[in-house]
Amino acid sequence: LIQQGVVHCDPDLDAIQRLTMSPSHTSDIAFEHNTLLAFPPKSYHPINSQNTVFLKDAFWALMLPVSTLWREDDIFRGYWSQRLLWEIGGSLLITGPTAYQLRNPHDFFLDYKMETNMYARAEDMLLELNSWSCSLREGIDGCITTLITHLQT
Repeated sequence: LIQQGVVHCDPDLDAIQRLTMSPSHTSDIAFEHNTLLAFPPKSYHPINSQNTVFLKDAFWALMLPVSTLWREDDIFRGYWSQRLLWEIGGSLLITGPTAYQLRNPHDFFLDYKMETNMYARAEDMLLELNSWSCSLREGIDGCITTLITHLQT
C-alpha cells in the first residue's frame, strides 16, 4: 500500500552516512531496475517523502507529525504507518529506481544536529510500536487514534 522507490545518482541518506563515507560512495549510485523488496511485520524500514507512492487505501499515512523536525518527520511517519499497515494486512514495498536525483548542497553537520533526536528516539519508538495492539473492530481510524494515544503516553 506504500511504495518507496530508490533513486539513482544521489539518494536520500542520513547525515551519519554522509559524514562518514566518501562522496564517491554516496553519489553516482545506480540500482537494479527490477528490485522489489517487501518487509514482514515487525521489520521496519525508514522511508521518506521523496519518490514515495501512497495507494488510496493508505492515504491516511500521508499525515506528517507536527512535533518533529523536518529532517525526521517522514522517518517517524514511516515507522508509524508501517505498524498500522500490518493491522490491515498491508506492507511497505521498496521498488527499483523510478527517479534520478541531483541533490542540493547540504551542511551535513547541521543535518546531523537536526537528526540527533531521531537517532536517540528511534529504538524506543520501535519498541512502543511493537508493544501496541489494536482491535480491527475499531477500524483503521480507531487504530490510528489508539496508536497516537499510545505513543503520547
